[in-house]
Amino acid sequence: MGPRVVILGRGNVAFALSEGLREAGIPLLQMWHRGDELRTDGDLYIIAVKDDAVAEVARLCPASAPVVHTAGSVAMDVLPQQRRGVLYPMQSFTRGRRIDWSRVPFFIEASSEEDCALLEAFARRLSSSVFRLSGEQRKTLHLAAVWVSNFSNHLWTVASDLLGREHLPFSVMLPLIEETAAKVHEFAPVDAQTGPARRRDAKVMQAHEAMLPEDLRLIYRLLSSSIQKYDKLRSH
Repeated sequence: MGPRVVILGRGNVAFALSEGLREAGIPLLQMWHRGDELRTDGDLYIIAVKDDAVAEVARLCPASAPVVHTAGSVAMDVLPQQRRGVLYPMQSFTRGRRIDWSRVPFFIEASSEEDCALLEAFARRLSSSVFRLSGEQRKTLHLAAVWVSNFSNHLWTVASDLLGREHLPFSVMLPLIEETAAKVHEFAPVDAQTGPARRRDAKVMQAHEAMLPEDLRLIYRLLSSSIQKYDKLRSH
């Protein structure tokens, strides 16, 4: 059956995790939200709230069971409990979209070897990709995830806006997005880079900049410069 779990939070991560527990047959005693009375008979307490609320919510948890949070950039030591840890599922969570937990990597940390082993066994009920990571390593991982997911999605948002001005659907970009993502399964990202910045096609880049408002022009210029910097490092 696995440990009886209490999840503290009602956001995207909390709901997705509750579905994962249900599919894995792990008992979920409670999904706690502010104003609820917190159950104290859980075997594992998982805090899945906004980063700046983790420490405050943790103070509500009992000391009788391990308490962990799911944040990528929050230190384990913000939890006051002696038995504390981190259970970080590195994925983008959106309400209403089902997650294939078997493909989600988990990164764990705990205050003792015993609880690290407990978290590892728990995470393996959901996924085959489970890694032990220090807090500093996890912060770097989270930073990299922001570049991979959050920033790239924002760039798609900008592209969607540009296309919309000409009444073009964003769907025309999907084959390009899929091929770009597929290539990094076979090549290092720096080797898969294409485009006018990589080719140093100044005329195309200048024409692109002329089409953009000032704020996007700056982003275009900075990204193009970064592409050229990495390409130069690659060639040495």
